[in-house]
Amino acid sequence: MNERQAIEYAQQIGVAPGDHIFLQSEGQIMNPHPHSRNDTGPHHVDGWRVENIGGQYHASKIHSDDR
Repeated sequence: MNERQAIEYAQQIGVAPGDHIFLQSEGQIMNPHPHSRNDTGPHHVDGWRVENIGGQYHASKIHSDDR
């Protein structure tokens, strides 16, 4: 799933102004990876946070190990 697909899905399901949704594709879940090639820390998976701000949809990439 890319940014455009995440926004399109949020629009399709009608995320209301002021609300947000978290999205991941099966491929993102099934493919954990480090932040960089040299990273020895735990692996993470990518996802998207899509919010509706006054009718405008905004997507941010997130990681499962974000705090």
